[in-house]
Amino acid sequence: MAKKLFLHQSTHNDLDDILNFYQNNKHKDISGRDKIVMEARVKEGAVTTLKDENGDIKAISISYPVVVDDENGDEIHKWTEIGSTHILMGGMGLFDILVGSQILNAFLLSPPEERFVIEIKKNNDHSFHVFRKMGCVDFEPTEDMMEAVYSTLAPEDIGNVDWLHCGAEIIPELAQRFLDRIDNPTIVNKETNEEFELDISKSPLSKHFIPVLEQLAKHDYGMSHNPDMEQKLAHIQKKLINNHKKP
Repeated sequence: MAKKLFLHQSTHNDLDDILNFYQNNKHKDISGRDKIVMEARVKEGAVTTLKDENGDIKAISISYPVVVDDENGDEIHKWTEIGSTHILMGGMGLFDILVGSQILNAFLLSPPEERFVIEIKKNNDHSFHVFRKMGCVDFEPTEDMMEAVYSTLAPEDIGNVDWLHCGAEIIPELAQRFLDRIDNPTIVNKETNEEFELDISKSPLSKHFIPVLEQLAKHDYGMSHNPDMEQKLAHIQKKLINNHKKP
């Protein structure tokens, strides 16, 4: 019988396990974050994990809202950073499952006004590869965005990075991939041929949003390699949810 991996969205009960995971699995390309910020992300359900049958975290990624002031001095959630991604089990394609689910969850529950952004250390070729394969493209960050992001980082982790971004263009494909996983939950470790079964039954996406994902998968928001910067994620999410609620 295949072992299981469980897709999970954080609650306040997960705080110690998540903090301990990062403490015990430090990586040179994963920046340290302010503890208060981390606590808020965990409690707001912004941490996506894959756990084994013992409840141990095997893969993790976090959504960080990037809040800046608009021209009137009011705070707005303008971007969301996808960060702190760390996968312990290689050769299994867990990145697409983990980060795809995280982006969908953030889009449906707490979308940024503009886009998702990703900060990657300049030498981290693997991360550039997997994010670009997902549909992310190069991005020139604004000063206010960098200032907001860097306020959450340890001083020694600031700088020496490049940025990618993605928007509505990639969302329908991510929705379809998630739906496909329901019909085909088997994950094979290419290095060992060991099989795992992905259990998404406790994920908010599975529990609350399957009809919305089915609707979303049918949309076409354009090509990811040629993004329309005028497409606003928060506007698209609101329109999608409102259309879904109509009788």
